[in-house]
Amino acid sequence: MNIYRLITLFIFTFALPGLSAEATNPQYTLAEDNQHKNQDDEDDEDWYDDDEDDDNQYQAHSPTPKEESQINTPKTSQVYPKITETTHPTLTQQKPTFASEQTLSIIKPDAVQNNYIGEIISRFEQAGLKIAAIKMTTLTKDQASKFYAIHKDRPFYNDLVNFMSSGPVVVMVLEGNQAIAKNRELMGATDPKKAEKGTLRADFAESMSRNAVHGSDSSETAEEEVLFFFKPDEITHR
Repeated sequence: MNIYRLITLFIFTFALPGLSAEATNPQYTLAEDNQHKNQDDEDDEDWYDDDEDDDNQYQAHSPTPKEESQINTPKTSQVYPKITETTHPTLTQQKPTFASEQTLSIIKPDAVQNNYIGEIISRFEQAGLKIAAIKMTTLTKDQASKFYAIHKDRPFYNDLVNFMSSGPVVVMVLEGNQAIAKNRELMGATDPKKAEKGTLRADFAESMSRNAVHGSDSSETAEEEVLFFFKPDEITHR
């Protein structure tokens, strides 16, 4: 038998009966496709309708303020310790405190006349003392006698009063750590001949009676002498 006839016989015998209705009936296939498509569209519409129903249900049952507070309130709360800057002792440093004092100093008429004002003040400042108040004045005999009233029974009292009222003086309040003792040390002994070298009286005094400077000798005396010359509002704390 011819080979071409065998091939033709095989096709009609086995291949053609196996064709599906979908291949032989295109109208059926199109209708079925449309039916499946419509079903899918309906399913999509149902999905959107379900979301819309959920939204409507949420709006219809919106919680009251009390319910919102219960919803927003956590079931448990944890309290954290308050942190401060000084919780650790090693992180806090103590600043050293010093006993700052005030004392009175007077540059007497002889040192003023000899133009030693600037040099004497410079000595105070170089020693760490600060000027809290200062003024130049000329004492009357009444003021001088009251200021030195403690020496009233001493033989040199009248000469001291006359000397202290003989010309202008510079009165100042010195302030600093141990200002009273430091000022006395800077002044030196009353007698300039016995005063230690480098002290004010050793460098600027003329004699025991004209000894350049005066300084308070105690805290009680310093308080009284400062108030003798200055009002509290005239003193600046530095």
